[in-house]
Amino acid sequence: MATNVLALHSAAGWVSAAVAESTLRSLRITALATAPVGSAPITELLASRRWDRVVCALPARAAFYRFLDLPFRDHRRLAQAVGPALEEHVPLSLDDGMTAFDTAGARRSGRVLAAMARKSTIEELSKSIEALGLAPSQWVWEPTAVLAAYRSHLDPEQSSVVVDVGVDCSIVAASDKGEITGLRVIAAATEPGFARDLGWAVRTLEAGAERAVLGGHHHEIAAETVASVLDDIRVELLPIDCPVALADRAQSAWRGLTTVVGLVLVAGGNAEPPIVSFAGSGAAPDSSSTERRELLRRFAPWAAATGILLALAAGLDTARLMRHSARQERAAERVFATAMPGVPGGAGLRMKLDLKLEELVRRQAELQGGTSADSALGILVAMSEAVPGDVEVEFESYAFDPPNVRLRGQASSFETVTRLQEILRTSTSYQNVDVGDVRSAATGEGVQFELTIRLGGAEPDA
Repeated sequence: MATNVLALHSAAGWVSAAVAESTLRSLRITALATAPVGSAPITELLASRRWDRVVCALPARAAFYRFLDLPFRDHRRLAQAVGPALEEHVPLSLDDGMTAFDTAGARRSGRVLAAMARKSTIEELSKSIEALGLAPSQWVWEPTAVLAAYRSHLDPEQSSVVVDVGVDCSIVAASDKGEITGLRVIAAATEPGFARDLGWAVRTLEAGAERAVLGGHHHEIAAETVASVLDDIRVELLPIDCPVALADRAQSAWRGLTTVVGLVLVAGGNAEPPIVSFAGSGAAPDSSSTERRELLRRFAPWAAATGILLALAAGLDTARLMRHSARQERAAERVFATAMPGVPGGAGLRMKLDLKLEELVRRQAELQGGTSADSALGILVAMSEAVPGDVEVEFESYAFDPPNVRLRGQASSFETVTRLQEILRTSTSYQNVDVGDVRSAATGEGVQFELTIRLGGAEPDA
């Protein structure tokens, strides 16, 4: 069943909206619209259906932000450290603000993008949305929503600059090897200081980029100014292809609606980090029963799909094990027929082989006058009794050449070979047990080794 998603962005008297349908396997925008606040098209669109999720953009200037480099990446530890670290850099206390963050560096890096917004600001914005008959489930900080729309069009092998010319502000970000390295929020294209701020932002980001990607509400009127300011950088418009599938009836001019397109990507779980978001009401997410029900409803289809996949995997594993068991049984029949020709097989192959082995051992003992500790069989018996079952060793060859016995085999690790040597020296009468030619197996799993047992007394001192 599809989830109806509404993405909203309100700024400078304009409202932009995106309607999307999200399923387990797809995400599609069915409508895009932008119009002045209170206009009939927007009002009709908001009242057109019951929304499962309402994702809103938190204005860029409604939050204070910093990139933080921390010595760890564990989410629990980050949640404890980000707030106090951010508080040192922004004019807002933890008591009055809400903090959100997301990783912004490489997979093993502790670099995060953190933002703090006033609780009162989120509460006021939530009331304005609720006045329209909607219940916001999530507030995504506008710059990260915008970047989510641009990320699929940034070359991961090339340094780039993003210039999104919005309604009330412009967002400039630097990208290097697929990671966001810097972010600036500057004046809108309609403000007098836009060109000055743009030049300052690009210089301070120190991106060293050769390519700039331009989009946003005012990208058409700002294109000439951006090209003149960034005269040493190649400026390109966002491509026509939207990063989210568009229905036939949706507008194709998504380049002016990057914020709501990014919100749709966030709602569908298709956005790359960093994504900085706050709970819909400004409260902690786990303190709201409505949020908990929303999370359960969102993840129930995924849980059902996971159960189906696990059941399918279990069935495939069972079938594979049954095939493997059948092959092993056929191999056992062949071994038994080779070892005991003329004896019928069937059930109890191991018991029959054990009885035959006991008979052969008894005969050999009778011929040798008993089992000598220095005989081939005696050495095998001593090793079988001394080596415990938890020592993961498998012998591949056995050469009895008195006064030496040489064995080649494979073990799980170098430590296992050392332990085998110590066990044979302490638990048997063979003191001269040497290990040689120990090396990693060609398959990459375990080690191969050669074991030499010298019969008789201890070796004389050199």
